[in-house]
Amino acid sequence: MSVPVAVIGAGRFGTEHLRAFARLPRARVTAVVDPDLSRATAAAREFGAVPFPDVASLLATGPPAAASVAVPAAHRGTIVPDLVAAGVGVLVEKPIATGRRDAEALERATPGRPVLVGHLLRFAAPYLRMRRLAEQGALGELRASRTRASRHLDDFPGESLVRLTMIHDLDLVSWFVDDGAITGVRATATWRPDGRITSCRAEIDVADGPAVMVSGDWAGGAHDEEDVLVIRGATTTATMRLGARDGEIRSGGQTERLPGAAEVYAEALADELAHFLDCVERGTPSARLRVHDAVTAVALADAVERSLQEGGRHVPLG
Repeated sequence: MSVPVAVIGAGRFGTEHLRAFARLPRARVTAVVDPDLSRATAAAREFGAVPFPDVASLLATGPPAAASVAVPAAHRGTIVPDLVAAGVGVLVEKPIATGRRDAEALERATPGRPVLVGHLLRFAAPYLRMRRLAEQGALGELRASRTRASRHLDDFPGESLVRLTMIHDLDLVSWFVDDGAITGVRATATWRPDGRITSCRAEIDVADGPAVMVSGDWAGGAHDEEDVLVIRGATTTATMRLGARDGEIRSGGQTERLPGAAEVYAEALADELAHFLDCVERGTPSARLRVHDAVTAVALADAVERSLQEGGRHVPLG
């Protein structure tokens, strides 16, 4: 039996969700919602769905079982509660909100409900492998970096490096370490003359925990795009690299070859959506994509940006 799914937002990320749902036999895309009705109509035609200009008109015709929310973060706080109130299971793209206060409000509004936040790395096979390696001994250091082409500044004019790219690794921190032990952040950055950040480095303090460094970059070319994760422990040192065409994990003198980032993340999205449908059918939240963890990622992003605004000062995470 297929699960009827609506995709809210027919932009770049919404289209990725539409294509991924279309490849899942258990999903049946029934609706596409976008305020640009011509864009919603074009996407709906391609995927055999019905277009709607807003969530209210979608719900007026009868709520779907599930909805994927891929609209700008500023609009998620109003859309998600309306869907949840109508009994719809929700997968919302990261970050869950533009700030910690709104993120916490969404957490309070969705207790015990199948509401998941799309932190894709938690389903990506190389990151799962690295987390298993980290669990083999006391983790002493974690370094994550994510490099993207400078065209991101033009492709995402309304988004920031911290909240669009670094948010992946800020969530990774709370996945690898006890988020209750994260005490603060200090950050530095490089800006363009127009005030857009092109690179950022954040040192995250963990009480009695590992040294943690997260960095992001929007200053390279397409050939420079690469994701790197390094973990060091008492018995384990491992480095993971994902490039456009290939990747690898090096640990204990051994090298494990990986496919390129596009293939890794496409498979992770399929697994994430399948997990989402499981939660919708059970009517339960996810232990793997908890809203609380997404709130922590937003709180870390807030702290990074505040540290930058205050000249790199240490910002406590309270």
